[in-house]
Amino acid sequence: MNRYWLKIGVGALAVFAVGLVIWSMVERGVHEVQDLADSDRAISIPLLGIVPFNVEGRQAGRIDRITLLRDAPKQISGVVVRVGRADSLPADAFAGCTFTVKDPAHLDENTEFRCLKDPAQLAGFESFGEVRIATPGGVIVRRIVLPSEVIADLRDPSNFDANVEGGQLEDEAAAAVADSIGAAMEQFAESVSRAATLHAESLTAEGKKRAEAAAARVRAADAGAHGGSSTTVKVGP
Repeated sequence: MNRYWLKIGVGALAVFAVGLVIWSMVERGVHEVQDLADSDRAISIPLLGIVPFNVEGRQAGRIDRITLLRDAPKQISGVVVRVGRADSLPADAFAGCTFTVKDPAHLDENTEFRCLKDPAQLAGFESFGEVRIATPGGVIVRRIVLPSEVIADLRDPSNFDANVEGGQLEDEAAAAVADSIGAAMEQFAESVSRAATLHAESLTAEGKKRAEAAAARVRAADAGAHGGSSTTVKVGP
């Protein structure tokens, strides 16, 4: 039983240590966010599969993340759309496709990608990134092209803040993500509590079993001692 409480103490100490690490990461994160804002590094925006990847009326996966590429602190030079949950797609899906979309910096459940295959359809379009679709057979990579005027608007530094904010989750979607994370944490806490209870019960049962075995040995020893010390009294004629 002492070992059980020792494990609980070690676990509590580990949780405390993890909390300190997380706090230090948050403190460091504030500075890193500022450094990122002042640099030309890519900005990665997680969408966590909330937004579907729709291609001409067909859902072909879920958008996990969009990455805004930059060539200056407030100038977008391209976009990478990462798609997951595309288990039903073959490795040759969208062969010959070049994707276009109305606004790759503002994606929601109504966003529709188009697949352009005819070279004539690409007139007036310029490359502006790629779509990367994870499938069981590998990652499918297809170009994203946009009209030249749309690219000029995206590259305009005065539109940068609106484009970055638009790429993030809307309030309802963010709330859905928070709810799912909260539910997962509750399940985890319940499983830990259940495991601890079962462990304690098993220790109690084991202790009871050992005590009963010890008592049985004592009774057996007593019975043997009494049997060995018995004497026969002979009564004379």
